[in-house]
Amino acid sequence: MGSLKHDTSGSRISLGLRSLVGRAEGCVVRLMSRRASGEHAVIIWDGEHWYLRDLGSTNGTLVDGRKAAVG
Repeated sequence: MGSLKHDTSGSRISLGLRSLVGRAEGCVVRLMSRRASGEHAVIIWDGEHWYLRDLGSTNGTLVDGRKAAVG
């Protein structure tokens, strides 16, 4: 479907149609920061575009310096 590449290590993470981002073990994209929520955000493929939505995290989610939509 899609993938994310880590800038420093070059490692890749495969993404499905809906991929959770956060600290929880079940997240596809695992964040180690204590500022991240267990289920912090979700990356969604709608068949044409990728979207990232914040899941109501306390600290919010930034993409290219802009705050991501919640919900």
